[in-house]
Amino acid sequence: MSAREPNATPPPPPADEFPPEDIVIRRGQAWFFTACFLLLLGVPPLLQDLREWKKGDAGWLPARELGKALTDTGSKQPIAERLRGWDAGIARLEFMEAPRRVTQQHLTALTGRGNDRVLLGKDGWLFYRPEIQALTGYGPVTPEPHSVSRDPSLLDWEYPLAPITEFAADLRERGVELWLAPVPMKPSIYPEKLTGHTTDGPVRHPEAAAFFTQLRAAGVHVVDLAPALWTAKAQDAAEGPVYLPDDTHWTPRGMRAAAATLAAELRKAPWLDKLPAGKKHDFPLSTTSLPGFGDLVEKLDPADAESLFTKHNYALPLAPDNSDAQSPLVLLGDSFVNLYDDAALGFRAADTPAGQRTGAGLAGALAADLGVKIDVHAVNGDGASGVRQWLMRRGETVVRSKRAVLWVIAERDLFLSRTVAKANRVTWERAPVSADPAAPASPPAPDAAPQVPVTVEAVVLEKSEQADPRAANYANAIYCVKYWITRTLSGTAPEGEITVAHWNFQNRVASPAGRVEVGKTYRLTLDPWAAKTDLHPVNLEDFGEDPAWWSATAEPAAP
Repeated sequence: MSAREPNATPPPPPADEFPPEDIVIRRGQAWFFTACFLLLLGVPPLLQDLREWKKGDAGWLPARELGKALTDTGSKQPIAERLRGWDAGIARLEFMEAPRRVTQQHLTALTGRGNDRVLLGKDGWLFYRPEIQALTGYGPVTPEPHSVSRDPSLLDWEYPLAPITEFAADLRERGVELWLAPVPMKPSIYPEKLTGHTTDGPVRHPEAAAFFTQLRAAGVHVVDLAPALWTAKAQDAAEGPVYLPDDTHWTPRGMRAAAATLAAELRKAPWLDKLPAGKKHDFPLSTTSLPGFGDLVEKLDPADAESLFTKHNYALPLAPDNSDAQSPLVLLGDSFVNLYDDAALGFRAADTPAGQRTGAGLAGALAADLGVKIDVHAVNGDGASGVRQWLMRRGETVVRSKRAVLWVIAERDLFLSRTVAKANRVTWERAPVSADPAAPASPPAPDAAPQVPVTVEAVVLEKSEQADPRAANYANAIYCVKYWITRTLSGTAPEGEITVAHWNFQNRVASPAGRVEVGKTYRLTLDPWAAKTDLHPVNLEDFGEDPAWWSATAEPAAP
């Protein structure tokens, strides 16, 4: 037998050397395992559908909601956005939500993992992922490049420089100064709680200095709060941190440091002494908030938060009511202004009734420090566009009556790339000044005044955009619907078309009033929106104009 060549293929092994393995499952066993698999796959959603079906129109049936998403032509949202909302609705159903929360509980407890919105830092600190993206991504000076693989609607998103400078120019033309105070992000002041590494100063986006220089060149007074908060941080060991460990916002001490910085800057303005006098206050008086978790715990949403995190309460600095819609000084803002004043943000004073504002927020602290009255308007999650549009909609005469606009906004909104900003519903829309509203030809007779509440039946004409409860940065939201009144049931009702505000969701739970359908008729109990001042800080989606009416419910009209 000749020797085998070195590169020749070896002969196959004998057939009996590696006998084949046969795994035999009896037919009954196969049917049993198949049935178990199908039951596990199908029974939970089937039971969920049955529970939702029993709720009637208030229920959330996936097939029905998919049909609405595909056919709801009266919605302002594009179909892709409506389908994303439907997909998020599936994720919120109980048979999906409960396993997700349990999984999150174990991931956080055993591995220190967060989720797509929350990062776990050092020493129990939590961080908001979009803030990390706002520090490291594309900024307002260098546009994010576009590619065909990205959402085409991103091309419609505008960077903040032009809307802000146009807003400043419109105000300046009417003799009004714009003061912009970006609130630094928590990882800017506490980078060591995220990375474990200390820095010599606040961590800023690489384009922050250039962007602020461009704003100042356009006549905007930029008040940088980061140095003051960084300096106050040096006293953390004795007085506690300036940011909440489990929240995106500052502590009362951090808020007070920011208010002192803003007051010191405003005192340099020559017009300050001409403002209507308010009550000065040195803040010896305070009240205690009820124990609770921060908004990042709510965004993480584990099954048992109390086993992972500790509830906190703080001494809230009370201030006298120095709000005045006629004041020449306007304060615009977002949740950094409303925090400690709006109980919906989680810091309700123990001795303040539910629904009543505490008076312990930034507006009260600033007004009391300056000893002046302030015209305040702050909306949670809408500090970029909505608050500017609110001011300019009040008309030429109102805008010209102001001397300065102080705009306090989360710095995150200024530095988000357009992809992340779009995902977080941060938009930079233009805010032109509206003409003065037409004065009535003659005052209405006393007996012609509307009687409220008013009960009507009305058909839906159009709906505004609606945020997704699971992805929104806030726990509560309101949206608007245009109706045509078909029948008045009680009270003195307006005629024809009206715009009504409804709950979209509360505590991230979708409201039945958020599911009205175009073309259907509903029974509404109307109250004037202007009288619902406790709801004005809540995030609001509108049609570019303030709603006239509020209705907490929208019940299908009887046939």
